[in-house]
Amino acid sequence: MRSPRRHAHRSRTIASLLLLLAVAAACDPSVGPDERNPLRGVRQVSAADSTGAGVPQPLSPIGSGSVVGTVIGPSTPGAGNDSLLSAPRIAGVVIRIHPVLGDEDAAAPTLGPVVATLTTDANGRFATPVIGSTSLGHVFTFTPPSGSSSAAVWTRTQFWSNSAATPWWVMLPRVP
Repeated sequence: MRSPRRHAHRSRTIASLLLLLAVAAACDPSVGPDERNPLRGVRQVSAADSTGAGVPQPLSPIGSGSVVGTVIGPSTPGAGNDSLLSAPRIAGVVIRIHPVLGDEDAAAPTLGPVVATLTTDANGRFATPVIGSTSLGHVFTFTPPSGSSSAAVWTRTQFWSNSAATPWWVMLPRVP
């Protein structure tokens, strides 16, 4: 019999993955994020867990926080199940974090200047610095290296004291 603690951890990990897969939206490969308008050509979809319910975030962020995670791509055909174990890790993805300044419910919220820029390591891993929470949250953009077969995506989150408790798995879709 599985331990309830192990099952709860696995459920949180799956919910984190589904949050990122659901919220991340593929970018038109001919139109990538840019400094003037990082969300140009990108659409957002609602996050949902495996039951179709929304993925909760704290209503009022408490304190500062960080995020850790791994950027992956879809498994290559013939690699078996498309899983976290078989998915290729993507190195060199540039991640930019912007505070949301307005239009928080819009498909393209008003963003402030970049507060952090980082790049995934050889294993696709990243760790943000500690960033202060805001009432409107932050937008992350994930831009693959030039010439990559992956498309750029973006997602929204709030930083809080436990935001790094569950690692993110960000899957970049293939460019069609």
